[in-house]
Amino acid sequence: MSIIQSLSALALRPVTEGAIRSTGMAAGALVADKAVRFLVERFTDQSQRLGDALAASQDRAWKTLEMALAGDSFWSRAKGMLQKGEDGALQSHFREVIVGLDPKITGANPDGFRADCLIELRAARKSGHLTGKPATVEELAESASAFASFDDPSQQLLAERKAVNAIANALTTLGYPSLGLLVGPRGDDPGLIVRAARYYFRRAVEDDPKLFQGLSFALQEQARDAQDAGFDALGKLFAEQGQRLESILVEVGAVVAQTHSAVLDIQTELSEQGAQNKEIYDAVVAMQKKLDMMHSEVRPRDSLSIRTDAEREMVKSVVARYRELPPEERSKLPALLNAIGQLELASGSFGEAKKDFAAVATMVVDHKAKA
Repeated sequence: MSIIQSLSALALRPVTEGAIRSTGMAAGALVADKAVRFLVERFTDQSQRLGDALAASQDRAWKTLEMALAGDSFWSRAKGMLQKGEDGALQSHFREVIVGLDPKITGANPDGFRADCLIELRAARKSGHLTGKPATVEELAESASAFASFDDPSQQLLAERKAVNAIANALTTLGYPSLGLLVGPRGDDPGLIVRAARYYFRRAVEDDPKLFQGLSFALQEQARDAQDAGFDALGKLFAEQGQRLESILVEVGAVVAQTHSAVLDIQTELSEQGAQNKEIYDAVVAMQKKLDMMHSEVRPRDSLSIRTDAEREMVKSVVARYRELPPEERSKLPALLNAIGQLELASGSFGEAKKDFAAVATMVVDHKAKA
């Protein structure tokens, strides 16, 4: 099932539950079959409007996730676009997208993982994988009614998790592994992307008189999600300043991509450090320049760069100075450790170089840098 089809089914789950209520029966296989026929009839009458509403709601949901991933970089550029208080509430909710994630998902560098997700999300949006109209009315109704096949709430939750997992797997297959990990199901929470898609779809229905009339059976009063106030504000922002919002997201994405591409550039990392540890950086850079190793990737001929004992002693001295840095400080300096590994390789300390390169791979999330 495609990403669009899976997210459409998840956005339509409240509609499915409304269809079940209309039968007067509990959920189950027979009810699911009736729900399909019921939904096909309703969807056919408003297929164009329904498709447009689902496409728009998914587009806004992915943009909402993009804002969450952009974090403070987005808010600093969007200052003044929201009313006072709304931006603070949204920032608090959006931080939950990353904060609290299992370190097994984010790795040792949560900020790097977030940046990786943002780059992949922009690429996926640009490629057209994330937005568009779902398949035929019949297929849409069948996908949406899948939740009606179970009368056990735990089984309904499992079906929802399966649909969310389908989105995550599709993202990974398309070449967006970090985004797939982020979107994947965790516990009972379907995630920001599903909550946002449901909210924006509901509002689209409420704002379209004909859709509202056709799907009114599913729009009974529902408990408001804690994030609905934030989604309300964003909904207005999308409607009133959508073009400006998109340009800000493009700007932030470009900056993140540029910064991310230099993740193992020692000169870039040095400029970010300022005066801190400048002496060790200067010593490493001096050795790299002397040995023609001012590059982030390892080349076969690097292992033959050092030919004299004096140069080997210089490398040992530089490495020793690096090892004296506190472990928590070293963990934030992947480009420096990568350069140390190169110098070790050049001096013939292959075992130490291998361990340090492996450590660098755990400190970065950029796929090219890991390789």
